Amino acid sequence: MSDVERETLLPASPDEVWESLADPDRLSEWFGTDVDGKVEAGDALTFTEPDGTQRRAVVEFAEPGRRLVFRYLPFERTPDGRSRRRESSRVAIHIEPYGEQTVIRITETRVGSAGTPRPQIGFHARARI
Repeated sequence: MSDVERETLLPASPDEVWESLADPDRLSEWFGTDVDGKVEAGDALTFTEPDGTQRRAVVEFAEPGRRLVFRYLPFERTPDGRSRRRESSRVAIHIEPYGEQTVIRITETRVGSAGTPRPQIGFHARARI
């Protein structure tokens, strides 16, 4: 089984790409949700969907200009305040210079209950740099 992976070339420097990932307001553009929290290792992020559903994630790595890795927790909160079980997944965003541009590779891997990575389906990212 393989991970879901997307790679694209962006007309920006690695530092510019990192700035768009490290700012929760701009990170929101990548995921199409509101994002609250600090993009720093050990901190939590809250992703709020347009319908009000919230999902939290823990930042595992935040290396400026190189990579951002976070792990979605295995539950979400519905707009009516109930908790609902979800599978945990890890999102890894790698940033590599390519001339005056940047290659960005985003991989999402589902993590099973025993910590076994399994592929996540339906991941997408979008943003303006």
